[in-house]
Amino acid sequence: MTPASAREVRRNGGHVVHVIAPGEFGGLERVVESLAESQRARGRTVSVIALTQQGMRTPPLLAILRSVGIEVHEVTSGGRAYLSQARSIRALCARIKPTIVHSHGYLPDALVSFTLGDRYSKVTTVHGFTGGSLRNRAYERLQLLSFRRFDAVAVVSNALRTRLMEAGLQDNRITVIRNAWRSTGDLPNRKEARKLLGLSEPAGSPSETLVGWVGRVSWEKGLDVMVEALAQLRDLPCRLVILGDGPDLDRSRKLAQRLNVTEGIRHLGAIQGAGKLLRAFDLVALTSRTEGTPMILLEAMAAEVPIVATSVGGVPDVLTPGDARLVPSEDPVALAKMIRDILADGVSAQTRAGNARRRLANLFDTDSWIDAYDDLYARAGGH
Repeated sequence: MTPASAREVRRNGGHVVHVIAPGEFGGLERVVESLAESQRARGRTVSVIALTQQGMRTPPLLAILRSVGIEVHEVTSGGRAYLSQARSIRALCARIKPTIVHSHGYLPDALVSFTLGDRYSKVTTVHGFTGGSLRNRAYERLQLLSFRRFDAVAVVSNALRTRLMEAGLQDNRITVIRNAWRSTGDLPNRKEARKLLGLSEPAGSPSETLVGWVGRVSWEKGLDVMVEALAQLRDLPCRLVILGDGPDLDRSRKLAQRLNVTEGIRHLGAIQGAGKLLRAFDLVALTSRTEGTPMILLEAMAAEVPIVATSVGGVPDVLTPGDARLVPSEDPVALAKMIRDILADGVSAQTRAGNARRRLANLFDTDSWIDAYDDLYARAGGH
């Protein structure tokens, strides 16, 4: 069989089961949505096993997947019901008989690796590590141990590849597959996006600069750094618009009160499809302490909006200084300075945004991304 025909078999055959523990919104969820839909479009049979918590709202991702014909098996249990979840995954896989079991996140990784043994070809994508609390670090340690039981491990950045090698995983078992951006149609223009977000006067007035911050409000995403930077921009007609929720929201609000910048912040909560509305902003800020390959950056590049981002994790893999302003993490002074530079020289900022849009089209296309996963599955022993 020729290499071309072998690739065609991999594209059009095999049953992939993605195992996830989805949150309400997030980069991992958007990656799995895009991966599952793109694989199905290529002719694969795709199913999803979703681990959800009793008493919690069903994650929107599951309805999105079902709406395009992807079979979703929801495993709902109480907190820390690991044995029950493991039995459910094992029973579902025995019934589905997948060619590849592809897990995402520390809980699915641990359950898949220690539950399924050698019965199936197992692949994981490492989306990133959050660090922070002792509990999170313990979970990450367990996840690192689980990688030894997978047939193939994909990481979304070179920084993650280095992290896994330092943890003892052999280099030849790690493949860097950066996230991709999948077009979902025309994006709303500036005026339409602001209207959809409810940014009416005065927050949406032409004379006021809107800085967009999108993500989970948790320690690793660094919203507190953005709030501290805002305190150094008091002389500018600048408003921070936050799209997201999370455990650090109350702490960030108290910090804003202490710095007397509450009036300069608009919090809109978590919004489904927020990445399609980034043209509402004059610039997008990513202030993370740690990252994989952030989907919000790819979405901002697609929207052709100026970007300022911390140079952590996979961010330097995605952006160059010719595409965006990059700053050190946990440095609100440098962040505020870069925001000033962007606002002071709009022509240069738009030139970089245009460069970023072209870089996205050239390096982060969906076809090449799915090809890379097809090849990874083949190496793992699946179609």
